[in-house]
Amino acid sequence: MRATNLKKPGAMLVAAIVSWFAISCGGNGASNNDQGMSVTFLGLFGSASLANNNNNAGGGGGISLGQLGCGQLPAGVSGGYIQLGAVGSQTIPTITEDILSGSDFAGNYLSVIGIQNNLYGQAYRAERVLVDYFIPGASIQPPSVSIPISLIAGPAESTSRVGAGGNNNNNNAPDPGIRRPIFTSLPPSFSNLCNRALSQVPIVPSSVRDWLIINQGQLPAPPYLMEANIRVAGISSAGDRIETNDASVVFDVIPASFTIPQTPTAAPAEGSSIGVEEGDVVEDLDDTF
Repeated sequence: MRATNLKKPGAMLVAAIVSWFAISCGGNGASNNDQGMSVTFLGLFGSASLANNNNNAGGGGGISLGQLGCGQLPAGVSGGYIQLGAVGSQTIPTITEDILSGSDFAGNYLSVIGIQNNLYGQAYRAERVLVDYFIPGASIQPPSVSIPISLIAGPAESTSRVGAGGNNNNNNAPDPGIRRPIFTSLPPSFSNLCNRALSQVPIVPSSVRDWLIINQGQLPAPPYLMEANIRVAGISSAGDRIETNDASVVFDVIPASFTIPQTPTAAPAEGSSIGVEEGDVVEDLDDTF
């Protein structure tokens, strides 16, 4: 008996294309978001600590975590400088215990990244920091880097947790449960995680600095500018792959012979003081978002 339903190569090809299209559109349960709506990349900061916001503290003296009570963001960082030298050479470190953005001995430029999780009932685990570089006027461009990171941001908090008088301090204010909705699979312990998270990472690794040194003949004569385009990739507790929005910072690439000016320090005269006066206010980037 002769078979009459032999598979045709054309039909097999169409089936393969349809399957690939379904998987690429999220048929495997994963999705992508690169607009910063689900998870926002807040930028670079000089510190990894969120300042306590006393206005959001509970009446019992505790800090209510979440978007309303995480505290103020530290001072932002708009860029830095990379000093060239010999391949693998050490650099003068500029990072300190208080300022976590700058160069280290190994030639890395470190900075603190910040993310904000806007998902209700879902946590977000950042897995990698993706950085693309661009040098205006260069015939070749530095290679992109993918930096591993382990960072968890808790679910977003409802902006409706406000008392009748508009006071966030009211512990009896109605909570609609959006931070821990009835259908979430998160354990109650996740309610203690702030939906903002900060961590120090090498934004310009020493390998990129070595590349700049090796390929100086195809790059502009230093000093010149190098742009770094940064985003964060990770996964939500629901299993969705999410990428944040992009943010760009600019680095000055300076030659090894360049002498970095030092800020002179002098003993203050009697009755005077040098430094930040009490009451000076540093603008908080929190209002930008």
